[in-house]
Amino acid sequence: MGDFKRLKKRTNGCCYYCGKKLNNKSMTKDHIFPQSIFRKTLSFNIRLSCKECNLLKANMIPLYLKSCPETLIKKWAI
Repeated sequence: MGDFKRLKKRTNGCCYYCGKKLNNKSMTKDHIFPQSIFRKTLSFNIRLSCKECNLLKANMIPLYLKSCPETLIKKWAI
């Protein structure tokens, strides 16, 4: 089973950050801990996200993101 299929099954095909239902064109793989910080690609660090959330998050760790949509703040709260 491919990476996207496994991730899609694990997340019900929804964006990890905003919960939006994803289609094949809108889904991206996102590293929760950016590759610039955590160089290895391990399954616990990969989530599906929509392009908008992935671009917004950029190379930040969600906890440190100061200005983002309310839905992202709620999703990232610990």
